[in-house]
Parts: sequence; structure tokens; C-alpha cells
Amino acid sequence: FRAMAEVDVTPLQPIVLLTCAWFLLYMQALQLAGSANHVLRSVPEAQRRWSDRTFGNMHEQSVPFLVGLWLFALFVSPARATRLGAAWLGLRCLYPVVYLIMEGPPMAVTLPMYGILLWMYVC
Repeated sequence: FRAMAEVDVTPLQPIVLLTCAWFLLYMQALQLAGSANHVLRSVPEAQRRWSDRTFGNMHEQSVPFLVGLWLFALFVSPARATRLGAAWLGLRCLYPVVYLIMEGPPMAVTLPMYGILLWMYVC
């Protein structure tokens, strides 16, 4: 057997932390949707739709985000992937707030997130 070369994974530590932050945010969105739809039947329809879309959009974009984040970090730049991933997660945190303010889908948040994902894949 050939000896395996050592690989320094230190530059990927921020990517691991972003992945953990994504997981916490995902679980929060899941709880939000679950409580509004299954536990609190007296919740108004608008609030139920808000919680559904908050989780639904998070769920829809999660696989493209995580795959893009890791591919970009491994093949382009861990430092740039960290900045892009942090920006995406920051926008993701704003999604439910902006949805409430705009009383509907927050394209001002969604479109930049799509742009970040696109950038990760075309670089």
C-alpha cells in the first residue's frame, strides 16, 4: 500500500462551522413550521403560510447551498467560500423577518441567495 499524503484541513474549519450554523438554522425553521402547522391549530392562516414558506424555502435551497459551499471550498477557495457561505446564511436569517415585513415572498432576500449559489457553481 502506498502511504497517503497528509492533507491540512485547517482552512476548512470555517466551512465546518458554517455547516453547523446551517444545521441549527434548519432545525429552527423546521420547529417553526411544525409548531405553527401541527401544534397550534389556532394560528392564523397568514402565520401558517409564513412558517411554511420559511421552512420550505430553507429546505429547497439547502442541498444546493451545502453542495456548492463544499465544492467551492475544496476546489476554489476556502476563504472565499467562507465569505459566500456567511453571506448566504445571513440572508437566510433575514428571510422570515423580511417575509413578515413585506407580507409575502421576500425577493430582496431570495434573489441574492440565488446569486450566491450561482456564483459558487460557475466559478
